[in-house]
Order: sequence, then structure tokens, then C-alpha cells
Amino acid sequence: MHNSDISNLIISKNIHLESIIEEDARPFLSAYKNYELELYNVDISVKYAKMSEDVLRSQYSKLFLLNKQSERKYSILISNNTNPKKTIFKDLDFDEKKGGFGHELNHTLQYSKKNNRELLGFSLAYILNRFIFSNIPLIGKYAKKYVIRIERRTDEGTIRKGLGHELARWANYFVNKSSIENNTYSETYLSPDVINKLLNHGFVENKPF
Repeated sequence: MHNSDISNLIISKNIHLESIIEEDARPFLSAYKNYELELYNVDISVKYAKMSEDVLRSQYSKLFLLNKQSERKYSILISNNTNPKKTIFKDLDFDEKKGGFGHELNHTLQYSKKNNRELLGFSLAYILNRFIFSNIPLIGKYAKKYVIRIERRTDEGTIRKGLGHELARWANYFVNKSSIENNTYSETYLSPDVINKLLNHGFVENKPF
């Protein structure tokens, strides 16, 4: 991205915005400010990608076992979907996008704190539970609970980083605006009502659930 105004907002040489338009770069950088102290030296690329399910996704290099923990590279992928039957990222407003980026940056923060052995164990457990075990009778409900626990803890971490109001906007979009995900979003993530209740009860950074 060549917009000089946006470039002036990038405060870490480890942030790479790969052809990201200003309407998406600004909410990302705004969310990143809440993670700056912990992620300043973490290499993060933001880019568009074709994704069949997720609207946003945080991931680490598939070759992470070949690198030291401190040298690991991460990506935040933005769905470039234009199918009106699915969520189109550009349809979201600034705060909705910022809340989504805040959630994904919290995933990145969690990954960055794991050593290679811990990250490998997490990867295997998440993939098996989300894509394989969840479809097997009897054990499926336990696998789904594992994924739910991961995602809701990430939501809680996002709120602790001061992005609760934006996360509520993000969740509200999928629950009340989107015709695609509104039947399943709150089954996995914190609903906007739950997020707002946590905020109203003083659930903020460094305070327990």
C-alpha cells in the first residue's frame, strides 16, 4: 500500500500491509495500537485471501517449526469474498472491522507466547477438534466445546485490551445484520449482549472474568 497518510500511522517495521486499501488498513492499525507494547517486535502481514468460511483469520507460518519463536511470522487474512450470499468485509463499518481485527490480534498474541512445542500441540488439538472430531457422533459435542472455549477466551482477551465496544459491534453485525452467520455466531463466540453485560460490570484489562 502506497498511501503516505497510512504509512505515517505504521509504528512498527514488522507490520506489513500487503495492498490493503485505506478503509481496511485504518481499523487494523487502530486495533493494533491496543497491542503495540506486546506485538511491536512480532512480524505480522495483513493481506486479502480467498476463504470459504472465515471473514478474518489469524495464522502463523506453516513452517513455524523451522524457526525460533522470536522469528516466527504471522498473517491476518481478510476474506476477499464478493458473493452476496456470504459476508462481504467491505460492508462492515470502521468499528465492526476494528472489533474483528482486535479478536484476530488477540489470537496472534496468544500464538506468539507459545514455544514451538506448545504451538504444535495447540495446532493439532484445534484442527482435530474443529474439523474432524466435531463431526463424529458422541465426541462431537466435546470437540465443539474445546473450540468454543478457545474463541470465547479470545473474545475475553480482546475486551481486556480495551476493544470491548468494538467487539460488540463486530458480534452484533453477525447476530443481527448478516443473513448468513446469524444462526450460529453466538454458539461459538460471545454474543453482543454478553459482551455488553461484561462491559457494564467492569470487565476490563487485568480484571478476572
